[in-house]
Amino acid sequence: MILVIDLENTCEKDRPPGYPDDIIEIGAAWATPEGEALDTFRVVVQTETPISVFCTGLTGISQSDVDAGLTYAQAMQELAEFASKYPSTVWASWGVSDLHSLEIDCAKHRVENPLSDWTHRNLKNEFSLANGSKPCGLKKGLEIAEIEREGARHRALPDAIYAAKLMPYIATYIQLCENLWARERARREALCSLQDPMLGRREEALKTLALIKGQDRRSPIGEGAELTTKHLRESVRIVPASGTTIAHVIETEIPEPWRARFQAASIGSTKQSQDTSYAHDWITFLDMWDKERKIQGVRNV
Repeated sequence: MILVIDLENTCEKDRPPGYPDDIIEIGAAWATPEGEALDTFRVVVQTETPISVFCTGLTGISQSDVDAGLTYAQAMQELAEFASKYPSTVWASWGVSDLHSLEIDCAKHRVENPLSDWTHRNLKNEFSLANGSKPCGLKKGLEIAEIEREGARHRALPDAIYAAKLMPYIATYIQLCENLWARERARREALCSLQDPMLGRREEALKTLALIKGQDRRSPIGEGAELTTKHLRESVRIVPASGTTIAHVIETEIPEPWRARFQAASIGSTKQSQDTSYAHDWITFLDMWDKERKIQGVRNV
């Protein structure tokens, strides 16, 4: 089971600088891996930003709808209750804008984000990787999958349900990701065990590393499987520091399997946000990867 969420926000046709991007509707669906929505949730959220004529025309959400909605704190409480109905702690959205909207609005309203400790999946990115297509909107994704859309567009709950319907089309890619994570977790654990004072554990760790090395060669996972750390240093963009923002990398721009390797190595580290990491940590990871490969006596791949 996975919790698929879609948000609708305040909008304007000719959006002026600084125009608020407040959440005004939340739609969520607990869905199976086959894309079937088993349980749904929807709330309209109050906002101090007036609802524009353009916004009502696009979403169908009027000023009176918003005025009758829940406060942001109430909406987050109800979302938390809905999210706790099933044991999974993985949620997904089409792209990362909804992830960022939740983080921003929770901070603005000083309300705890009920999904802050959950794992987020970017279905938009996963769908493009699985289908070899460029990242696209939900409408285009449904067209590629030949799923006929019915009902209202730009409404939170229908969009969440239709995003869930695309999950079977990325199932193969998800299985690869799960295998990759298992591989990288085993690699991290084995590297830690090389420092164990007991000889037997160190020997087992070396066997595990040799096994994983063979898996990497026979079954490379990800478009960046053949890239070296030298290539990564040159190709992965480092966003420079600006104001209060520290230099960082955007994890979705790191090609697999390197993204999973970096994330596995960074478990427990402080992050700038859910999908960005400090540039220093990225550079340190690349340096450590080179050293670890030398320790194992294998050529960097």
